[in-house]
Order: sequence, then structure tokens, then C-alpha cells
Amino acid sequence: MEQENQDNYLYYIHDEKESPASRVLKFFLLLAGKKRSMVKDISGGKIRQKAASIPFYISKRYRVECKEVEGRSVWTLHPRQPSSPRVIVYLHGGAYIYNLISLHWYLIGQLVKRTGVTVIVPDYPLAPRYSCLNTHAFTMIVYRQLLEKHAAKDILIMGDSAGAGLALAFAQQLMEKNLPVPGQIILISPWLDVSMSHPDLSLYEKYDRMLGIMGLKLAGASYAGELDVKDYRVSPLFGKMSGLPEISIFTSTHDILHVDAQELRTKLTSANISHKYYEYPGMVHDWIIFPPLRETRHSLRQLWAGF
Repeated sequence: MEQENQDNYLYYIHDEKESPASRVLKFFLLLAGKKRSMVKDISGGKIRQKAASIPFYISKRYRVECKEVEGRSVWTLHPRQPSSPRVIVYLHGGAYIYNLISLHWYLIGQLVKRTGVTVIVPDYPLAPRYSCLNTHAFTMIVYRQLLEKHAAKDILIMGDSAGAGLALAFAQQLMEKNLPVPGQIILISPWLDVSMSHPDLSLYEKYDRMLGIMGLKLAGASYAGELDVKDYRVSPLFGKMSGLPEISIFTSTHDILHVDAQELRTKLTSANISHKYYEYPGMVHDWIIFPPLRETRHSLRQLWAGF
């Protein structure tokens, strides 16, 4: 373990040998052609946009509510014995075109179990039918409703991949509108620049078994809609950092998005924003949602510690 602590930030680099399960996962992702599937789905117009059903073991263990906001589902998972006044808004990944999958529900269930915190899961609008502006407007409605019952400091916004990008961009928009920002933000394998313009991306693409530049560019342009792909609401890496709450970043070196996570760390340091940065060498994009991995369990322990 390599760790650096300063008054305002923590940098952690995982130095344990990669687990056999991680190597097997990467082999099967390569075999399944996962990296090429996004381009095929977008080109063929066959994008899965129905959210995966909540697994029985979650609905049995926790109290689950579902309400409609603007015609879309917003799920609330309550712990049986709440131990915290805080609430988590979880924004799922999926390149802004895919919906929740069963692995997301596993992570969300673990959040409720390990933290005793209520978790809100919005089924936010997806591209290509909807654009970034629709997604932000929907998220704002959900957030304003939460502010009626909770202090902003007790609200935590968390997301993986595209959901992490949305989490950061939404916080930046709250600052622009002079609205209360959440108490904390957690970003897992964040997609921070949909323009995919960093010159070093190709160095990481060859190691990535899930994502490719072309597919992400297509998805990002679809999500941007009428906005420029470098507008902060689409690509929060270009947004204002000053004034943000504490941010935790989980990133991995076999993820094409890693280079922008590093850039975000640099910008947060320059803006003197309190943050925690966790880097896992050799892990695939979004490794934290794959339960069999030893590295997943280690990452989750770090995540729980933040509560």
C-alpha cells in the first residue's frame, strides 16, 4: 500500500498483486467483445434502456419504495434499522444510454447494509431520446424534493462511470445556481470528459477490456444534444472546482477513463478542495460493481470508512 496524507487530501495506490478473479474477468470481457458492443448498439439502435428489476434478496432485506417523478421511477431503499440521518443519491453508470443492471443493485444493496443509510436511486432520462438538459432537469427535481426533508450536508451524491460524471456536473450546476451543494460526492470510475479529447487516451485504450474511444464518443455526443461536448454540464472536468464539497475518487489503470480521473485530482488539489483519491492498478473500468473480486471488497471497505 502506498498512501500519502495531507491536511486536505489523501492519495492511495493499491499495491497488492492482482487477483486471479480479476484476470479471469478481463479474459471473459475480451472474449465477449464487450469493448465493441457499444458501437454496435448505437449504430443498430438496439440499446437496453429498461432498468434491471430489483433482486428478490434486496426487496426482502430492505424496505423498498418506488414513486414516479415526471413519469420516471425513483426507488428508495430504507435500512431495516436506520443508523444515520444521511441519504445517498445513487446515479448509475451506463454511458448515459444504458440503464441500471443487476450489478448496480448489488452495490446499492451493500451501501444500505454497510452504512445504515437510505439510498435514493433515480431512473434518470437516457440518450438518445433525451439529452443532458433533460437529465439535469430531472435530477434537480429529485434533489429539490430531498432538500424539503434533509439538510444539504446530510445528502451524499454518488455515481459510477457516467453516473459519476453526472454527479459532479450536477454539483457544479448547483453552485452556478447558488443552491445548497451536497455534503459529499463519491465518484467511481468517473466519465468526466465525453469529448474523449485527452492526448493520452490511446495509451489506456489498449488495456481497457470494456470501453473504446469510438463508442464513448458516439454516446457522449448523443447525450450532449444541443450542448458542446466540453460544456461542463456534459463534461464536468471543464467545470468550476472551487466551492465543491469533499470528493472521493475511485479509479483504475486499465480503464480508458483513468487519465481524466488523474486530471480531476490535479484540479481539485489546485483548487484546494478536500478529496480522497484511490487508484487500483490493473483493474477494469467499474471493477467495484463486480462482487467476486478481492479488489472490490477492499475498495468497498475504503468506501464504507468514509461514512
